[in-house]
Amino acid sequence: MKILVVDDEEYRHALFSKALSEHQVWHAYGYEHALELMKKVQFDIMYFDYDLGVFYNGSCLVNAVVLLPPELRPQVVVVHSWNPEGADMMMTGLKTSGIKAIRSVFGPNVILPAEAIETQT
Repeated sequence: MKILVVDDEEYRHALFSKALSEHQVWHAYGYEHALELMKKVQFDIMYFDYDLGVFYNGSCLVNAVVLLPPELRPQVVVVHSWNPEGADMMMTGLKTSGIKAIRSVFGPNVILPAEAIETQT
């Protein structure tokens, strides 16, 4: 599967790399790089954090996904933020737009691709 991980924390990328080692994984550390990748690659799954630094956040990513042509939208977005209010906003935006999403608190038990696809809501 083609997977995009968007997070501004290096240690989180390391955990995702280990957990998703059997898949093709792209890493973006901020909104602009994520947007560039989303416009070029059709990802099966996208993992989004809410807090992405000073200028952008996960809601900006959600808006970008909503504006993608249908052929570039992922099968599912996994929101993996420790920020409950931000995660709630992201989930609402995704679901309102008809994009399948699941929520996960970031931790050592990363939701793996098969689980993400099976538990789409």
